[in-house]
Amino acid sequence: LVASTARDGLIKIWDARLQHCIQTITGAGGGVAVGVDHDPESNRVVTGAGDRELRLWRLDVDAEAPLDGLGSIKRHAMEPCQQLRFVAPRILGALTHGRTLELFRVRGAADAAKKAKRRARRRREKGLADENDEVAAADELEPLSVITSEHRLRSFCVVAVTASTVSLALSTRTNELELRDASITAQMTRKGSVADAADNA
Repeated sequence: LVASTARDGLIKIWDARLQHCIQTITGAGGGVAVGVDHDPESNRVVTGAGDRELRLWRLDVDAEAPLDGLGSIKRHAMEPCQQLRFVAPRILGALTHGRTLELFRVRGAADAAKKAKRRARRRREKGLADENDEVAAADELEPLSVITSEHRLRSFCVVAVTASTVSLALSTRTNELELRDASITAQMTRKGSVADAADNA
């Protein structure tokens, strides 16, 4: 299967063998659907849009409609999303049209279920009705860190991955390459751009 997004706000799932669209989803925030990626380990698909929301989907390749929505969470940055990529198993990078890259972790099934139960219990204690303990996007997607560059960002890619750190290269619109290390829980620290390294050589 192949997933695609477009500026008409549609998310489509394609059967690559039959070259046929088997599912179309409407209602992307801001009227645009931008960015999509799949994490094989969690079997989740994440899509971005013209608003601040990240939408999470459960994938079932044997179902007639393979994508099942789990809801959305709000990103920290105000700018629309331009690129989504799982930089490591269960670790998602969301790049905006501005100067921000955000990292999220997809919780495991057991941790997500515990969080859903805690959320439902807190809402019942506050007297809020119609709340259940079904797992939603807010239970599965956990914000990890936010990085803000001095320049607008164009794209990013993975340089290396260890058990505790993801090394990333960020391409800026000033034609610089910034190298960052991100731990699972701590915010990224800047190593410096390629231009800075050349100046100091």
